[in-house]
Amino acid sequence: MHKIIAIFLPHQGCPRRCVFCHQPHITGIALSTEVTPEDIRQQIEQALHEPKSLRQGATFEVAFYGGTFTGLPFDVQECFLATVQPYIEQGDITGIRISTHPCLFDDRIFSLLESYTISLIELGIQSFDDDVLDQANRGYTARQATMIVHNLQARKIDVGIHLMIGLPGDSSEKSLESARKSITLRPASVRLHPTLVIQGTRLEQLFQKGKYTPLSLDEAITTCKEMLQLFRAARIPVIRIGLQPTNSMEQHIVAGPHHPAIRQLVESAIFYDEMSSLCRKNPPENGVVTFSVSPRDVSMARGQKNSNLTKLRDTFHLEEIRILTDEALERQQIRQ
Repeated sequence: MHKIIAIFLPHQGCPRRCVFCHQPHITGIALSTEVTPEDIRQQIEQALHEPKSLRQGATFEVAFYGGTFTGLPFDVQECFLATVQPYIEQGDITGIRISTHPCLFDDRIFSLLESYTISLIELGIQSFDDDVLDQANRGYTARQATMIVHNLQARKIDVGIHLMIGLPGDSSEKSLESARKSITLRPASVRLHPTLVIQGTRLEQLFQKGKYTPLSLDEAITTCKEMLQLFRAARIPVIRIGLQPTNSMEQHIVAGPHHPAIRQLVESAIFYDEMSSLCRKNPPENGVVTFSVSPRDVSMARGQKNSNLTKLRDTFHLEEIRILTDEALERQQIRQ
């Protein structure tokens, strides 16, 4: 069992306010919240001594999320990293993750990062389309983001890429092209985030004026499904789809394709496509069809509230659909 000890730095170090971002409403943590080395040590100690984690023999990474780590004052970056490093050296923590903005690096910061055990740098690239980046007020081009990825990888630092779909100026094809460009960079991981309209953002103003239309949930599922399949074919893990739900975020969503289990909906859509394709290739006899899946994929195959089974019955006029489990099958595999 591997766990993340998340240290939130809401909007700290960020050089600009992007059209979609309002970290206090997303995380529920105020901008004025100050994080100290003692806060970091307390969170680490609490996680290390949590009874359930001890029973599980859990391993841990510390992650600095919610802000732009490399945009913090240099001495603050060094202080935070130096606070965590002793836990790594004594074997309690395996590494440090940071999330940051692609344009806030220089030689001094590269040297600092190389001096500590950085396991992953997650870059909020969001898109590889320059027009989309400009409309989102990101402050860099796709070429500049690509160069930063190469520079980090040249220093043997793993990179994770965050992509957003449905930003102003975006389209399904642009999102898919961003996925393809990401694949050429061979990131260690990817996160996919359908754009939500959050209260208090520039995007909310555009939405209220009728100048921005968010994706529907079905559109977001379809695009995420196609992107997930591209990354799977390239053997690049997609470690999250959609923002981590918080009570604060739920209260401040104005519009957009929000669903607390959007990953499940995306995975289920892939299963439906595969089962539908099998039914076309091998038409069921006597209105009965049987599929076998990994025991861990039964709910994905059935779909939320058995929606996949309902669609299959209606499309192929089936009387019975059997979902069996087969321990020999790997995740995402299906056999008729």
